[in-house]
Amino acid sequence: MRHEKYVDINETVLEWFKTVRAKKIPVSRPIIQHKAEELADALGIENFSASNGWLDRFRIRNNITFQSLCGEAADVDPSLCEDWQERLPLLLAGYDEEDIFNMDEPALFFRTLSNKSMIQKSKEARGGKIPKERLTISFCVSSAGEKEKPLVNWRCQRSRCFKGKDLNRLRVSWYANKKAWMTSSIFEERLVNFDQKMRN
Repeated sequence: MRHEKYVDINETVLEWFKTVRAKKIPVSRPIIQHKAEELADALGIENFSASNGWLDRFRIRNNITFQSLCGEAADVDPSLCEDWQERLPLLLAGYDEEDIFNMDEPALFFRTLSNKSMIQKSKEARGGKIPKERLTISFCVSSAGEKEKPLVNWRCQRSRCFKGKDLNRLRVSWYANKKAWMTSSIFEERLVNFDQKMRN
């Protein structure tokens, strides 16, 4: 069968899906598709595309449905938060607020519309293809409120909108790779630069 060609990635994505849902973390269609391509790269699987067709087959094969989460049963396990709340002060003890930074890297699917809509009851609730174009944005802020220059990662180093413009004058640090992901080399470069700044 066709899906056997990618049996490794299918099993790996399913295992990841079960893990995050066991923690009651919401998982959307674009997140599964992004994670599938990320895992395919890690497994060295070439020519794999987490298309809408692949996702539909994966969903049907594993009896996965997409629906609204509601009620207390959908909350994240509070014990996970409580454990971290107890550990974090111990890790931060001895550091000043201006020396404590938090970094987060959300993905911005800037062409994606809401997965909910007002429809006529007599009409089918069908949607179009889900756009997967994304930016990865990295924010780094200290406990004292000091903000580092945001990092934006896109798949093109020179987009048409930047024609004739100096990227060094942007209010963000601009990086690029073919999938607009945060890579280990980009993260290492940012971390080394940040470390040098803190030492100075």
